[in-house]
Amino acid sequence: MIDDMANRSLEDIRAVYKKYLNTQNLSQNTVMTSSTIAFYIWRKKDRETFWRIVLSDDFEALGKATLLDLLKQQSGGNAEANVSGYMAHLRRLKRLLQSVTDIDIPAVA
Repeated sequence: MIDDMANRSLEDIRAVYKKYLNTQNLSQNTVMTSSTIAFYIWRKKDRETFWRIVLSDDFEALGKATLLDLLKQQSGGNAEANVSGYMAHLRRLKRLLQSVTDIDIPAVA
């Protein structure tokens, strides 16, 4: 699934991710939060960096370092305290992308 998704728009991937999250018995607040935070690197940096991290063999270290840097630059909060939460959402998204799933993926327009 990850190869197919890497060519999709942010909106397409977010729609698939939200659909997946809704199958996980999560609250709507968690679904909305995760469907935003999981794409923080894409939104605040760029698409290429996001996919380089998601596809990396060093996902954990690269993801954490990138998020920490972005949170320090972009957020008024405590980046050190927040980075683990952001990584948790990114990990959940990566698990979906690595899975074989029956979630309908919208056709590329």
